[in-house]
Amino acid sequence: MKIKSLFVAILLMAGVVVAPANAADEPWEVPKLVSFNFTPKEIDLTSLNPVVRVEMKVSHPIGIKSEKVIIYLRKESVSANFDYQFNAVRTDSPISPNLKEVTFVGSIILPTSLPSGVWLLSSGAIQGLAPARASGWPESTGFTSPNFRVFPDAENALLVRLNGYLDFDFQTFVGPTYSSDTKATDNKPITLAPSSPIWRVNEIFDPLKYFEMRTDRVGLEISTSSPAICSVADRKLKLIATGDCQYKVFTSRSKDFLYKEFNGSATVLIARTKPELSIPEIANQIVAEYPKNLTRSAVYFIGAPVNPKSITPNICIADSTKIVLYSSGTCSLTYQTEVSNTHFASDLYTQAFKVKKEGEVEVAPTPVATPTPTVAPVVKKTITCVKGKKTVKKTGTNPKCPAGYKLKK
Repeated sequence: MKIKSLFVAILLMAGVVVAPANAADEPWEVPKLVSFNFTPKEIDLTSLNPVVRVEMKVSHPIGIKSEKVIIYLRKESVSANFDYQFNAVRTDSPISPNLKEVTFVGSIILPTSLPSGVWLLSSGAIQGLAPARASGWPESTGFTSPNFRVFPDAENALLVRLNGYLDFDFQTFVGPTYSSDTKATDNKPITLAPSSPIWRVNEIFDPLKYFEMRTDRVGLEISTSSPAICSVADRKLKLIATGDCQYKVFTSRSKDFLYKEFNGSATVLIARTKPELSIPEIANQIVAEYPKNLTRSAVYFIGAPVNPKSITPNICIADSTKIVLYSSGTCSLTYQTEVSNTHFASDLYTQAFKVKKEGEVEVAPTPVATPTPTVAPVVKKTITCVKGKKTVKKTGTNPKCPAGYKLKK
């Protein structure tokens, strides 16, 4: 007897089961989802037969041990969690354990007491066959349907309506981006950059600049309880007088969502104004050597200097109190305040003066001769007009025949 055969015989006498030679090639894998479908995807509880059917396919490289699986129908809300269960059973008959892809089918008649809203369907665990010499059965986690629609927080869910209304308790918008005593939030990040509105007369408050929509299935609206201070037009607030503006940002109840709102208040101040600047004159400069520093009076607005900008940097540059002259020519500077929450930008002011080096002769511009326009000669012509046996001649720059006469050709 060969050594290998003798070794196997000894193991058999000892009660040890010998796996096939290829058993080591069998992988330890948990069952995998092939597909998870349910129909219908949307249902109204007022229908005559509110039945939901589930079909789930799973695969395993050795086979599926489970003969049925629990299907869960769940709805989570702030007030309570609802949970229904039903079985989905294998469709292969007789059951073949070595079948590598198995279909489970089940259905549930929705109770009339079922709350409307977004319901999630999921399965329990599925057991696959174990490789030889393994202890226990490879078991999956539960499965859910992949996403099949664009609908935040309901991408793969069953929509249950009552008389057409879903009444989904979903935070349709979040914000604001500015400081506020309260916030509309869903505990998810907001992508809008932080910014604050200007609460002054004649300004417009657009809520879409400060609140982020979580869905495009509803529109953001705004209302006011102080119309003498802030009025509503085109879903925006127009600030029309100083005082306390009480406003509400909201989305109305729709076929999909419940009503959501944010209540805010703001003090409206006087309107922004345009600054007027006093620009001092600077005399023409005669320079001994370049560069030359020239001290000048600063221009101020609300206690802060308004720095000039040079539009002739090859001749001069400037800061709030000093101008540096580099070459001869005309130094031109501009002044303008920036827009702020309290003021508009000022008009653009220009300041200019001539710069010349000592002893430098100022070259007068060469006059440009203006050509005398040539007058075109007046050209006259003569035509012959006839009327029966009568003939007349007319001469001029644009002669015409008298009434009743025709041009002789």
